[in-house]
Amino acid sequence: MDAFLQFDFKEKEIIFANPVEIITASEIDDVPKAFLKVEHALQNGNYVAGFVSYEAAPPAFDNSYMVNEKPSLPLIWFGVFPQETDRKRKSEAQPYSISKWNNTISNEKYNQIITQIKSLIRQGNTYQVNFTTRLKAQFTGDSYSFYQQLLRNQSDSYSAYLDIKDYQILSVSPPELFFKVNNGKIKTKPMKGTIKRGKTLQEDLELKEQLKNSKKDQAENVMIVDLLRNDLGRIAKPGTIKVEALFDIETYPTVHQMTSTITAQLEKNNVYDWFKALFPCGSITGGAPKVETMKYIAELEDTPRDVYCGGGLVL
Repeated sequence: MDAFLQFDFKEKEIIFANPVEIITASEIDDVPKAFLKVEHALQNGNYVAGFVSYEAAPPAFDNSYMVNEKPSLPLIWFGVFPQETDRKRKSEAQPYSISKWNNTISNEKYNQIITQIKSLIRQGNTYQVNFTTRLKAQFTGDSYSFYQQLLRNQSDSYSAYLDIKDYQILSVSPPELFFKVNNGKIKTKPMKGTIKRGKTLQEDLELKEQLKNSKKDQAENVMIVDLLRNDLGRIAKPGTIKVEALFDIETYPTVHQMTSTITAQLEKNNVYDWFKALFPCGSITGGAPKVETMKYIAELEDTPRDVYCGGGLVL
């Protein structure tokens, strides 16, 4: 089985190739069964790596969630690997070209949807909606070289390149950690609040201070912190959930970001239980209540999100 997966998670590059087994599900009813296979593979000492699509959320994880139907990618895809590999994809950059990106909805429709979202917020139906649109472009050439260029431009990200036969997925995401588990301790690090870097040192420091003291960004950030604390309560040992950092400002090449860090000791040490409690992450649905906000996203967005706003995973 030929597949190549590279994960660039800030401090570590992890590469897998040629899985001994592929675990996948395209129907909701098959998702829990697939996670059982994941647990079995882990118990046998293997690595498991792949992705979970946003549309896997209902009813595999929570019957109350609403998403667009008929995603173009599998709901989940995992490869099983006996070990990591140090085999690089290519040592030299190969040519590629990409056309101009075009939005799939008009500016008029976009503005209408934003007006509708603002009305929902004023009515108290939701506090925030992470509305997204799809961009399309024509691509030819070597996708891995394109990924390497994206990675150089966003070096502090959680990124991944997945070549899994029928699909090539290039994900260069903001430096936001969905969750990490180590020795029974889970950590999640939501990011809400962004401001550009300054052109001079003085302007940069002023913008950083502006973000640090922004009541709007603090309100959005703490809303997601509270949502994640609530989600963690489903899998954590009582009394162990802690907000270890609130409103930290992290600096990256082009922006300053506001992050917070929440930790807990796990009571349930099962991957499927983790996803049932946390997926999809509150920071990418955008607001609370989570169920209601996801309903509005499904109604307002005209295509499935697929792996975008899902999650890349290494176990």
